[in-house]
Amino acid sequence: KYSSPDLANSFFQQTIERVRALPEVEAVSISTGFPMGRSGEAPFWIEGQPQPDNSALWPKAYILAVSDDYHRALQIPLLAGRYFRPHETNGLLVDRIFAEEQFPGKGFVSALGQRIKLPGDDSWREIVGVVGSVRHDRLDRNGPGVLYLPWTEIKPAGRGRVTDMCHLVKAGEAATDLSAKIVAVVRRLDTE
Repeated sequence: KYSSPDLANSFFQQTIERVRALPEVEAVSISTGFPMGRSGEAPFWIEGQPQPDNSALWPKAYILAVSDDYHRALQIPLLAGRYFRPHETNGLLVDRIFAEEQFPGKGFVSALGQRIKLPGDDSWREIVGVVGSVRHDRLDRNGPGVLYLPWTEIKPAGRGRVTDMCHLVKAGEAATDLSAKIVAVVRRLDTE
């Protein structure tokens, strides 16, 4: 049904807008993963560092494609810079672990403005914000750092399929039967 990225992106954008309109909802986001759930490592390359010929030798980080409310929905604080803007392109957010590991001795704020490429990228992505770190795979230790890119930047042949998205919703205290309302929104959109 969602045979093209444009069709899938339109479905997800409408889902975000309609779920956000529910009175119990404080924040809604979509993502390719979430803490203690789906997360995957992928290579990256920082501008100015020697580039290995084979991307399999590049350093690795968790890479998640997220919508602009992801960090607010999960209450992950902004430490420096800014969150994504709607329809952001070529911007990146990184977590504190990534910033401190990749730019040691300079403080996490020094990550702002640095540029990174991911395999398949034609242009550089600029770090626009540093967010708090959360544990993605185990509670007893930190994993690798995390790179967040705008969900609209997913390439179907690249970092996952555009239809492999998770919905994340932060609800207020009076959120009775919210899951049933969200399912109804999704089903209604899926039949349109």
